[in-house]
Amino acid sequence: MPILADHIRGLFPDALLFGNLTHDAAIDAHHAACNAVSLPHSTLHDHRHHFAVAALKRGTGYAFVAHQLGHHNTMLAQQRYGRHVPDAEELHRSALADSGRSAKKSRAVAQFSAQWPEQPKV
Repeated sequence: MPILADHIRGLFPDALLFGNLTHDAAIDAHHAACNAVSLPHSTLHDHRHHFAVAALKRGTGYAFVAHQLGHHNTMLAQQRYGRHVPDAEELHRSALADSGRSAKKSRAVAQFSAQWPEQPKV
């Protein structure tokens, strides 16, 4: 992050973050990073697709996803990723599952806390 912060300080407000970086150089750097940590081969586009699908499955709106992907409007995001948007029933089930996990966590914390004597209030 310090290297990136130094880089940004020298840019004009409307400048591209990595103006001199070519597509091929970005792909080469990505593949080298994946190889360095023994990750399977992937493309930068794979990561964009994963972000869009995961965000929409969580209920994030098309406008936000389209903006993050650099699209001028939501049409492409809707066409490309619309099948991944959960319907109302799926969102309801997900919310119930989340509340169940939250309730389990609350019970676990309460059980754990009950094992320890109450601390005097200061």
